[in-house]
Amino acid sequence: MGGVGHVGARKGVDIFVAAARRMLDRLDGHMNTHFVWIGDGPELDAIRMKVRQAGLAGSVHFIGPRTNPYPYMNAFDVLLMTSRDDPFPRVNLECGILGVPVAAFEGSGGSKEFIGNDCGVLAPGFDREKLAEAAAALLLDAGRRMSMGGQAARNVRARYDISSVAPGVLEEVMALASGARGKLR
Repeated sequence: MGGVGHVGARKGVDIFVAAARRMLDRLDGHMNTHFVWIGDGPELDAIRMKVRQAGLAGSVHFIGPRTNPYPYMNAFDVLLMTSRDDPFPRVNLECGILGVPVAAFEGSGGSKEFIGNDCGVLAPGFDREKLAEAAAALLLDAGRRMSMGGQAARNVRARYDISSVAPGVLEEVMALASGARGKLR
């Protein structure tokens, strides 16, 4: 499981730790699960302390920033998107192209639009319990996880890659420019 971003309240690092605790309790030793957060911010030392105090230091790792985060992201089974508010998290696309499905809150912003029905799982509103349950269920179902990860990679290529999007943008620009030329005459 992984998380990426600024280590601050908006990104829900506290939710990430709470979800890790719930998921580890649910998995009850069935899997050797680690929760890795990539990023830096003003709460990094405090959150590391909370992880130690909660007895999660062997399973929850805030590794700080990385010049190249992709090897770590590629190792995620699921991106645990715990943001309270995120208009359209780029990390969804970055993990998606690697075949990593996303577990997120339905009400947090753009994750819902990216995930749709086939690139991961959504917890209603901001229900932390349901997010942990949905992410744990996805972690335990390798077939579903692989299917959603594959669809995430296909969706990133089809909907967000510049080679897929640029022709439509060019067409729109040309149509607007053509209409503007007519108005200037």
